[in-house]
Amino acid sequence: MLLSGIAFIVACAVLARLPFALDPVSLAMLLPLGIIGLTGPGSRFIAAFALGAMLVSYTIDRELSLRLPNAVTAERVTGVICSLPVTRAGISQFMFCPEDNDYLGQRFRLSWRRAGLEPQREQEPQPGEELQPGQQPQPGQQPQPGPEHEPGFQLRSGQRWQMNLRLSPPGGSINFDLFDYERWLFVKRIHGRGYVKLDGPAHLISESVLGVDRLRQEIQEDIRRNLPEASLATIFALVLGDTSALTSRHWTVLNRTGTTHLLIVSGLHTGLIALLSFGLFRLIGLPLQLTVPGTIILTLCYALMAGWGLPVQRALVMTCTVLLCLLIARQVAPWTQFVVALVAVTILDPLASLSNGFWLSFGAVFVLLFSLGNRKTPSIEGRGVWLIGFMNSLRAQWVVFVGLAPILAMMMQQVPLGSFLVNLIAIPWVGFVLVPMLFIGVVFLMFVEPLGALILAFVNWQVGWLWQFLEVSSGIGWIYPVPQQSMPIGFLALCGALILLAPAGLIPRWPSFFCFLLLMQPAKRPESGSLVVTFLDVGQGLSVLLETAEGIVLYDTGPSFGDRFSAANQFVLPTIRSRGWSGIEYLIVSHPDNDHAGGRETLLKSVPVGEVLDHLRCNRSWEFGGVKFRALLPLTSQGTSNDASCVLLVQAGDDNLLLTGDIEEAGELALVGHELPSVRIMSAPHHGSGSSSTPALLNAVTPEVIVVSAGFGNRFGHPHEQILARYNNRAIQVLTTQDMGGIRMTLGTGRFSVLSARNKHQAVWRRDDERHNP
Repeated sequence: MLLSGIAFIVACAVLARLPFALDPVSLAMLLPLGIIGLTGPGSRFIAAFALGAMLVSYTIDRELSLRLPNAVTAERVTGVICSLPVTRAGISQFMFCPEDNDYLGQRFRLSWRRAGLEPQREQEPQPGEELQPGQQPQPGQQPQPGPEHEPGFQLRSGQRWQMNLRLSPPGGSINFDLFDYERWLFVKRIHGRGYVKLDGPAHLISESVLGVDRLRQEIQEDIRRNLPEASLATIFALVLGDTSALTSRHWTVLNRTGTTHLLIVSGLHTGLIALLSFGLFRLIGLPLQLTVPGTIILTLCYALMAGWGLPVQRALVMTCTVLLCLLIARQVAPWTQFVVALVAVTILDPLASLSNGFWLSFGAVFVLLFSLGNRKTPSIEGRGVWLIGFMNSLRAQWVVFVGLAPILAMMMQQVPLGSFLVNLIAIPWVGFVLVPMLFIGVVFLMFVEPLGALILAFVNWQVGWLWQFLEVSSGIGWIYPVPQQSMPIGFLALCGALILLAPAGLIPRWPSFFCFLLLMQPAKRPESGSLVVTFLDVGQGLSVLLETAEGIVLYDTGPSFGDRFSAANQFVLPTIRSRGWSGIEYLIVSHPDNDHAGGRETLLKSVPVGEVLDHLRCNRSWEFGGVKFRALLPLTSQGTSNDASCVLLVQAGDDNLLLTGDIEEAGELALVGHELPSVRIMSAPHHGSGSSSTPALLNAVTPEVIVVSAGFGNRFGHPHEQILARYNNRAIQVLTTQDMGGIRMTLGTGRFSVLSARNKHQAVWRRDDERHNP
């Protein structure tokens, strides 16, 4: 049966990653054979694989049929808020489940800004939490009077609204070897994104006080009334599984200390709640027949309150298996429980294997079972029990650290070496102090508020000390950078970890050393005189990474929006790490506009930067890694502020690259006066706006390829159709980040090719653009 369960899981995991969708109708013909095959010992493996293939194919087909078409739409829609709304800086974000026939069964992720606020970009998931910016209202729209603008009004789960929506397909930025936001949307069953338009009234039709999310919101408000603002982000994460209030600073500290799992409700928290519930019921004298179902019910309530994440589902299934076996007085092998949990979670969500959390959660349990499952603990009484408990905890932390290190290295391009020691303190602190006290405090808060508030005050004090400890630990800087490696190397490194953790005498441990060395091999550097150019997909903005044999030059940083989203954090820094670099030699910021300079301060604080050039300090030339660079400011006193962009000309061998910032007509005419050579690649001035790419510039530099960095469905209409026609009339190849994602090219080698991140990582969840991707 174990092999059958594994076959079922493998089918779901492998077929979900195919670049095309299988026909569920054709596969359904295998259903009778699959069911019959389960009855025969020799055919169970194949039958389980077929059943898994049918389940995941049906799920994918259904999700694809519910997704919005590519065309951006504006509709008046009636529906219900079906998630816990999150409001930050006057911007509310929530899931919306329409009731209209045209959108029945779909789920939209919406943003709603308050009157008088400038548009902001939706937050992107931080490493470890697994979101990305959506379309926002246009500046200058005047909101109509309505209940959403009344003092003290709050969006609540269960409210039924009719409102004007601006909707777009579920897509996002795609870059090489980084977090896949479109996959995240697919797994979360988000069929469209958009915002509430302010050019028409929104009507609150009715409001339901029932539902899990409504209860979660009531608990959130009770906690907010009794705790200071500084602790709310941590408390909401631990109690409700709501990490939206955690800032980029929080995530930086958690990632550097390897403690992200502590503030994402995990199997550890769920198991502790089950243990506390079981102990409480037995303490008051309930028989086992009542204790088991009572524990399962309480644990289920906590799992629902905490957001029903994958680690919670896994822990709940394993808890139920252990308790039911205890009730019927039967012993079930740990590996059987493990596979049962895998199958149950996969049946509940056939797309679960597409989530990083699935592999991290079950991976941790796997390495614990593999390394410690068959070892006997000596029988010691008295004080020796505490010693044995401490040694077991130490061994478990070591096992999880070593076992997950290759996975973290492949996902995050870094391994927090100090996480082993930090978790020795942080896990007991959170697991045995914070989580139990929070659970007890929330229960009392609902029934005896003064006592609950007193308990939460103690929790607040503990949270402060916990963050001080993590901040100090983060400052030590025990981070080992790991460049992006191929999947075979990652698999060999994982095999090395398992060899190291295998029980003594099972297999020699020395081969693990060579497996780890493969993972730590340095990244491949460009040859002297050659240049690797990567136009990052940062949405509506620009950021270009230039790699030479000696280091990197970064031209522009992409946008940032408050403390919740920065292209520097989400795209630029991870790309630099994945390419094996630890700093920036030259940072060039073309001009101060947010879409080009928004991440400047983030980069200066996060990595070593050798020299910064901007429009105030631009005119100079240098050679770096055998590549010639020339920064020049074509216009300083006339034209628009865009015309004050610092332009960069790069020469690698016989190939020239021209990066133009946001220059428009006046700046382009001034640039022509610098007698520039012909270029192979040029960035579209001002993202391909109608006021740029003049015939004078195009005729002067005669580019072969033009790269347009612009966001999908952007409100500016970039690139302009007239400009595209101007490019096509000159037989210029046009590449756009909104169609291709990140774009990578190599210059100076005599062999020119274009690599697209969207085409490299093809998958069924990709936005299906009607436009052709070159």
